[in-house]
Amino acid sequence: MVTVLARLRRLRLSALDRKLVRDVWEMKGQALAIAAVIAAGVTMYVTYLSNFDSLQRTRAAYYQRQRFGDVFATMTRAPQSLATRLAAIPGVEAVGTRVVADVTLDVPGLVEPASGRLISIPERQEAGESMLNALYLRRGRWIDPERPDEVLASELFCEANGFRPGDRVAAIINGRKRWLTIAGIALSPEYIYAVKPGEIVPDKKHFGIFWMGRRGLSSAFDMEGGFNDVTLRLGRGASDAEVIAAVDRLIEPYGGLGAVPRRLQPSAWTLDNELSQLQTFGFIVPVVFFGVATFILNVALTRALALQRPQIAALKALGYSNRELAWHYVKWALLIAAAGAVAGVAGGAELGRAMIALYNRYFRFPVLDYHLSTDVAIESVALSLTVAALGAWAAVRRAVRIPPAEAMRPESPGRYQLSLLERPWQVVHLSSATRMVLRNVERQPTRALLSVTGIAFAVAVLVIGMSFIDVMDDLINEQFVQTMRQDATVSFVRARSPGAIHDVTHLPGVMDVEPFRSVAVRLRSGHRSRTLAISGVSATPRLNRIADRQGPGGAVQ
Repeated sequence: MVTVLARLRRLRLSALDRKLVRDVWEMKGQALAIAAVIAAGVTMYVTYLSNFDSLQRTRAAYYQRQRFGDVFATMTRAPQSLATRLAAIPGVEAVGTRVVADVTLDVPGLVEPASGRLISIPERQEAGESMLNALYLRRGRWIDPERPDEVLASELFCEANGFRPGDRVAAIINGRKRWLTIAGIALSPEYIYAVKPGEIVPDKKHFGIFWMGRRGLSSAFDMEGGFNDVTLRLGRGASDAEVIAAVDRLIEPYGGLGAVPRRLQPSAWTLDNELSQLQTFGFIVPVVFFGVATFILNVALTRALALQRPQIAALKALGYSNRELAWHYVKWALLIAAAGAVAGVAGGAELGRAMIALYNRYFRFPVLDYHLSTDVAIESVALSLTVAALGAWAAVRRAVRIPPAEAMRPESPGRYQLSLLERPWQVVHLSSATRMVLRNVERQPTRALLSVTGIAFAVAVLVIGMSFIDVMDDLINEQFVQTMRQDATVSFVRARSPGAIHDVTHLPGVMDVEPFRSVAVRLRSGHRSRTLAISGVSATPRLNRIADRQGPGGAVQ
């Protein structure tokens, strides 16, 4: 400490600044504890919001560069001439038609069969670069127009199964086994988060996306001159609701299942939800830590100033004004907050890099690097300093307003009389310690309120961390034990007759079968609409039961 003070003298610090360093050093234990709480809050703020900023910037650039669509629609089969009518809808800037089909894959080394989605693309790379939902070729080359069995495969699926350009995978296409050669590995803005229809989490080993030449895929599924999937890109200022209404009218005669905006496209919807959660946690969690820090700062500084009453009186006698003394003690809090903020920014940057690495396992962009935004770092530091100033101000203001003559004397004891909090308990004999507690709470209600608030925030920190474990345990038990009791779900591309139930029942190892039908619908009420699925189940479902607030079970009315 002597060496530190000697260096401070060489810096020609003022007397109050040297006193500030001595005071902080004498309370280094409390100062470190307060700085640690502030650092935790800043770490959470920087971690969540810097990841939010990194994901948002990357997504916007990727969507723009690859011309990601704004409206998506699926139908049974439509003639190519319908594309011209879709392009004529007011607000539509570009239309991309394609053939999409789900197939079964035979992947070596997998016990269970995998599934894949085949999507048609132009045979020429030049045309593919200008199409909607353009692909990003990571490795290999574009498909050869003279080789109809060549495909581009999604990167996550290839990584999980060890596929490289030149490898082959077998697919059951329209009832026939066909070998597909992987010419290249690609990424698509449409499948940043690739999840199999009907599933909750991605299974990159058992679900892959393949892009195949338009002629070859159309021929395999009898789609020459037609399409069953369309993507639209809208002009600036266009209303997606009006465009979707027009698209629905045009595709309805062709088995249209209803158009959806980008925000409801599965991959985009998942990414939007993740960004919303990052932003929410980036504000809620730090508030808890900052609330605790504010309380601790107020208590610590109040006690410190109570012990320094004679020093405050002496400084006033030497000519220091109330403003100078107030700024001196506020700097005490700001110094601690600044140290915690610097540590928090550094910790948040490291934790943010680790979180981005985790996102790269599930969200696949051409490049997703961590970027610590300068605005986020400055905001976190400014927020921590503001919290420190607010926590210190009440204690500082009360201490510096005491006249010098009064400050030279110890603080006058309070008036001891029967307090309001004691009166309801007069019939009960209270101990001396209990009466002291009740009187202190009544005489200093602000301090009592701050103490309760600080303890509440501290408990909230524990509740937030531990509640997620209980919530996830209950969710898993409710969804996968109580409600979904089946061991496997068989999905068909098209609706099947009741005879399929008999066929599935006689498969080896099958003990029980329960059919269901799920259809995508759009519900409308006035100006409001919502896209969801209606499921038809048995009157008394056994395997896929219906759950309400009382839990799963019961007959369907």
